[in-house]
Amino acid sequence: MHYDENNVFFKILQGTLPAKTVFEDEDCLAFDDINPKAPVHVLVVPKKPLATFGDLCEEPVDFIGNFFKKVHLVANTIGVSDGYKISIHNGASGGQEVFHMHAHILSDKKS
Repeated sequence: MHYDENNVFFKILQGTLPAKTVFEDEDCLAFDDINPKAPVHVLVVPKKPLATFGDLCEEPVDFIGNFFKKVHLVANTIGVSDGYKISIHNGASGGQEVFHMHAHILSDKKS
């Protein structure tokens, strides 16, 4: 899929739209979802312009593994290490609304 730089997450990464950042490093940015589906709902986005999970899967294995290690690190950072769900939507028919690859971290409460 062609990556469209007009998506909201690209704009957040560029600093042209605000977000409540909970974690950032050279590879990814994590921020609170503006429409939370759980008491804790954080999005983790790679800084690389990847539209879908399928696009992520085309990357080298070390990049993919590093992304998921960062998702786990973010969960620990935000205090939900005792229990959380990771959700990734792939494509419009899979429920993806923003076409910048992202993982949702959802939890009922902070630990």
